[in-house]
Parts: sequence; C-alpha cells; structure tokens
Amino acid sequence: MSMFVYGIVGAAEPEFEPLRGIGGRPVTSISHDGICAIVSDHPGGAIRPERKHILAQQQVLSALYRRYDMLPMAFGTLTPSREALAEFLGGRHADIAAMLERVRGCVEFGLQIKLYGPDPITYLVARSQELKAARDRAFGRRRAPTQQEQIRLGQLFESVFTQFRGTVAEKVSEGIAPAAAEVKLLPPRSQTEIANFAVLARRAEADLLAAAIEAVAADFGDEFVFGLNGPWPPHNFVSLDFSAGLEEA
Repeated sequence: MSMFVYGIVGAAEPEFEPLRGIGGRPVTSISHDGICAIVSDHPGGAIRPERKHILAQQQVLSALYRRYDMLPMAFGTLTPSREALAEFLGGRHADIAAMLERVRGCVEFGLQIKLYGPDPITYLVARSQELKAARDRAFGRRRAPTQQEQIRLGQLFESVFTQFRGTVAEKVSEGIAPAAAEVKLLPPRSQTEIANFAVLARRAEADLLAAAIEAVAADFGDEFVFGLNGPWPPHNFVSLDFSAGLEEA
C-alpha cells in the first residue's frame, strides 16, 4: 500500500502520542540508521489540498517538530510502499543527515514588513525627488499624459520601489542575523508588503530573535509594521530534492 509522508526526523525511534493523519488513518514511522520517516497509509490516488487534509498534516507536524529536528515534506508526498521508502532513506541517507544537521535545534519563523497607511506610490513620491519630478512632468500639464509617458513613469516607479524594498530587506536582514541561524528573503506577497523573510532560529532563542526584530523595527517609522509568526517546521530551509524516489500527488 502507498503511504503519505509527513516528514523525516532525526531520531531512530521518535516518541509521540497516538496520532491520526490524512483520512483519519494512524500515523506510524519507518526508521533507517538513525533517521525516521513519519507516515500513514494511503489507499492510492491523488490527495486534494483540501483544508481538512492540510490541517491534518499540520497537526502531525506540530506534534513532532518542537521536540525533534525535522525535514517537513511538501503536501501530497507519497511513497509506493514501506519498502520503497526504506530504500529511499538508505539511498539518500547522507543528504538527509546533512539537511537535518542544517536545521538541528531550529524552527522557522516568518517575518513580514508592510506599509501601513500610505500606499507605496504615495510614500515613495513623497521621498523621491526623481519620482516626484517625473510625476509632475507627466500629470502637471493641462493635457492627459500619453501612454508612453505613463509607461515610463510606471517603469521608474518599479525601479525605485525595487530599490527601496532591497534597502529595507538588507537593513532588516543585517539587524536580525546575529539572532538567527539563517535568514532567507522570500518574494513579497502583496504590493504593500515591503519584505518577506523566512528565519531559521534555535528553539531556545526565540526571545532573542523577537528582541532583535523589535530593535530593528525601532529604526523605522510608525508606518512600517513588523509581523512575526511561528514557530513552524523549517519548510523554507529544506532544499533537498525528495522527488527522486518519492512522488508528489
């Protein structure tokens, strides 16, 4: 029977209370030489990313990642059988062990910096003479700006906005780096989101990270909102390709 794979932990025999995973099926484990995959039986077929399934996966991961070093799997990762998974763990043991070492003792936090109040255009026009002059040239006449003028203005704004985002991200990243194991810049999720980070930090040092973020935030104006969320399993720090030997539904 195929199996749904939730993650791989750095323990030969992890201890956990009885858990129910996808479809209410019991969660078990498959060990190989000091590492262990957390799984449940799956009768076959694609698994839709429905809320109930995603929640079931999160509950399984939450029961383990606070206690064990973990490599969480992408939702829908399947293996054809216990034997195939055991073979995968053996064949990729060195890679998996190296990745577990990378996240040893750590969990992931999300950090987002947003503009509250002014939209990015208004905020940047008020602070960029170049952008303000270009806007006035395009809209300061009695006639409406041409399409070409609007395109050039839009391109200039995107350039200034990209540079602004990069400056903010660099300052924040440097400020929180001493309190983090790794800091990864992710794509912003909206126009008002200036920076979006995944932060790998030690479980025991979450307070240090929060203090570092607070200190950095104090250097920004009140229109900048810093949002910290987590802890989570280190999804954004698992770069090992698990697709070879396993499947994603």
